[in-house]
Amino acid sequence: MDFHWKQFTQLALLGSGLTREDWRMGVDQLANELGGGFGGARADLRDVTARHYIVLRAAPDENRQDYQSFREALLYKAGLDARAGIEFGHLMLDSSGSDTAVLWQLAINLRALDEALGEDVEITNDPTSRFKLKAYGCFLIPVNRQHRLEDGKNFERRAMGWHALLPECVGSNPIKLYGHPDAAAREKGLARSHLRVAAAIFPDLDVDLDDSKAEVFRVLGITCENASTVVVEQINEARATRSNVVMWPELTVPPDILSAIRAKLAIDRKKERQRLDVVAAGTWHVSSDSHAAINVLEILDDRGSSLLSYKKRLKFRVGGMAEDIQPGAELPILLMVDRLIGIGICRDFCDDTHDVPYGKIDADLVLVPSMGHKTTILAHQKFAGTLQHRFGTRVFIVQQTYPPPGPGPHPADLSHGFVIPPTGAALTAPILQLVQRECFAWHDEA
Repeated sequence: MDFHWKQFTQLALLGSGLTREDWRMGVDQLANELGGGFGGARADLRDVTARHYIVLRAAPDENRQDYQSFREALLYKAGLDARAGIEFGHLMLDSSGSDTAVLWQLAINLRALDEALGEDVEITNDPTSRFKLKAYGCFLIPVNRQHRLEDGKNFERRAMGWHALLPECVGSNPIKLYGHPDAAAREKGLARSHLRVAAAIFPDLDVDLDDSKAEVFRVLGITCENASTVVVEQINEARATRSNVVMWPELTVPPDILSAIRAKLAIDRKKERQRLDVVAAGTWHVSSDSHAAINVLEILDDRGSSLLSYKKRLKFRVGGMAEDIQPGAELPILLMVDRLIGIGICRDFCDDTHDVPYGKIDADLVLVPSMGHKTTILAHQKFAGTLQHRFGTRVFIVQQTYPPPGPGPHPADLSHGFVIPPTGAALTAPILQLVQRECFAWHDEA
């Protein structure tokens, strides 16, 4: 049977269908290739690194679980010994060993290759092309993940300390990489111990719906007193609290409010105020060339310039009506020096009636603006827990309540908004602890 790396990679990263025999065939293939040696150029090292990761990931769960017993100190020491041969294009892999012995040797080689490649902070110049490995259908992306190297964790959470490997496409959804313009100039990017996120919601917000068409709706405007002033004050609070990320909810930022956010950021930048690394400026229904709108999230930098635009994939449904939108397809990943940041909008992230692509993407942080009620935030909480256990991914969700609550005290299902901060505690917190009653709140990652 012929062996095809690209087909093997897709099965390893995205799904199922690989048996133990298939995995061992991949081991044999890699061992044979290593026997012929490899070049010392960076491209050659990236190639060999990817193959080791892919073969490790292809191991059946019942075999790959043994990775959790591998001690970091021993991996580090054995990896140092293996690095000596990399300079001369040599690595050992005895494919005749037991499953556990093969897994251990693959893990040692992968760590050695990861260290040999080292840290690459130049991530801004066309990263989609630069980090793509066409022969495998994946990306090998530089990212500082030294904090992940902890004993007892699974392979997906601590495979490499300096790189991540992602598929180039999940189902029909292509992944596109975007480099943060400030990343190369900053020594550590978003420092792990200092990530602070700010959740900004609107008080008593209502939306103006166009429901003139049967069974579909589009948002035309918002009703919120002094909304432009509210967002300016929230940006001031985000800077005052030294937040790295600030985010508004889904369908709350029409063009005039987005312009106010951009203008405020530009003015503050001239004053050299406390930096905001990522500004997730809510979403809005933007007209498109087709009959439908596009639900668009703008991700801005500290200057108010666009880093990327994300188009919602799955339609919001309320009262028997669905969003009148043209679904997007692209899955953007924003690259920071020590974070890969994924983006989703509401149902894109929480709808478990579909295969959620984020379950196949090893991101460090996922940003999700949302609109809905208690059931929506509980669905978000459930999937956020899945991602944290699988990859160690933290999720930050800011949700505006719709329809808005009436006057008087607000129980959990009538609050102005909900927030899931990027903390482990939030994933098991009762619903009342996710309620946000103020217009602004900040949270430290934990």
